[in-house]
Amino acid sequence: MRKLQQFIVNLRSNDFQRLLTQRAITPLLPNLAVYVLGSGWYHPELGIVIDQRPLEDFII
Repeated sequence: MRKLQQFIVNLRSNDFQRLLTQRAITPLLPNLAVYVLGSGWYHPELGIVIDQRPLEDFII
């Protein structure tokens, strides 16, 4: 678990539920409250992009 700390993020409970519903996250192991984010849901500059909005929406 210590080695995974650099990859762990906190989510609001409603965002977590949305990601579960959209099957964007899956449990790492049974009976362990650690989930893995699917490919395409993380942007290196923006972090987790829950609504899959285009990057143009974030440019000011």
